[in-house]
Amino acid sequence: MKMCKLKEHNGEVLVENVVIATSTLSRMKGLMFASSMPNCEGFLIDPCNSIHTFFMKFNLDIAFISKNNEIIHIEKNMKPWRATRIHFKSRKVLEMKAGTMSEKLKVGTKVEIECIS
Repeated sequence: MKMCKLKEHNGEVLVENVVIATSTLSRMKGLMFASSMPNCEGFLIDPCNSIHTFFMKFNLDIAFISKNNEIIHIEKNMKPWRATRIHFKSRKVLEMKAGTMSEKLKVGTKVEIECIS
């Protein structure tokens, strides 16, 4: 897993500490069984077009991001034991603890991912 920042296209940092899950195992496990966000503000799953919150212990705010890095759908305050529909145009999914997603993250926002490590 990598640690990155999520920025708006103008360079403004929207989410400071984002963990990117790229391996099959890290994408499959996601945040299941975690009692809180693991030393980060966001968890980005790539590739991904649908998520579930089975075995989750907290609610999530979720942003679906296209291959062009544009936010195409947002779900706020998703409770544990739920599943989203498939968003066929989604390439990545950003998960954040419910209530922490910036209002600047909205449908149509273009984002950039800058990896730190």
